[in-house]
Amino acid sequence: MSNDKDSDNKMHDADLEKVVTCHNGEVEQTIGQPGTKRDIKSRHAQMIAIGGAIGTSLFVGSGQALAVGGPGYLLICYCLISLMVYAVITAIIEVGTYLPVPGASMAYYATRVISPSVGFALGWLYFYSFGIIVAYEITAAAIIIDYWPSSIHTAVWITIMIIVIIGLNLSPVGVYAETEFWFAGIKVIMIIGLLVLSLVLMLGGGPTHDRLGFRFWSDPGAFNTLYVGGSGGYFTAFLYVWLYCGISFFFGPEMVISMVGAVAIGATCISTSEGLISGQGNANASPWVIAIRNASIPILPSIINAGILTSLAEVEAEAENWNQAQMIKNEQKGEKGNTWWKKIRLC
Repeated sequence: MSNDKDSDNKMHDADLEKVVTCHNGEVEQTIGQPGTKRDIKSRHAQMIAIGGAIGTSLFVGSGQALAVGGPGYLLICYCLISLMVYAVITAIIEVGTYLPVPGASMAYYATRVISPSVGFALGWLYFYSFGIIVAYEITAAAIIIDYWPSSIHTAVWITIMIIVIIGLNLSPVGVYAETEFWFAGIKVIMIIGLLVLSLVLMLGGGPTHDRLGFRFWSDPGAFNTLYVGGSGGYFTAFLYVWLYCGISFFFGPEMVISMVGAVAIGATCISTSEGLISGQGNANASPWVIAIRNASIPILPSIINAGILTSLAEVEAEAENWNQAQMIKNEQKGEKGNTWWKKIRLC
């Protein structure tokens, strides 16, 4: 019996010795390396991925693009950027299939395929971009809260949101994943409901029974000019909408949602609405809220803004999580800030 146990232990040790990973042609042991705790279920990952693809731009920021370029440019730019995102995502999947490394990131693939310098720069670029997203989403949430009259200063709400985000990211992985799951679920349900509502309004099913169709594509028109008239103004408006719509793209599922959403926004909200061109930048600038108000539907604008607020909280917590994960990956690779000159080989 003892001989059998010894042989089993030897076989177990031999199997463990075979578990290796290759990095730059060198064989390294992977057992016992520190890393993040993996306690996210499949349903959590799927819903977080779908919810993370629906950004704030589709709810609020798309109104500014509609006001500048019109419904035609809004749809065209979303379609063109969707093709670009599809090409990028396809390339990432191809590289990930060729190099299926656990915990790999874009920075890792850049290091393997291009050079360590590019991987270093890309890793810290992702870290800073995710940090900026957190600040951007908190500011947008504060603007949404201003929709409801209150004597409480905006700084109080911003402080509360920061505390909630930090607390959520410091909580156990299961708590974070479950919270993100329900927040993302609310966001998905809301965008589906808005698309259905837009179809109803286009067909004249609202309280006013006004059949919108694609009326706003002919009056005031599908395309607007910016700064100057003529072809130069059309081209300038196209560039503005192109850049503005491109900011909102990070993931593949947003392609279909954004393109369909662009059609719905252009059909239900006129580009010359006072809320869009006033420049106030508050919650009243959302094209969805404007369309609902024009249809004389009570209470629903407040419900939509509450849903937008929960979606902002979901994106804030998710971006902060990405920010921390990217920092961990950078530190595991030894890419600390005091060695940046060595990475770019200037000194």
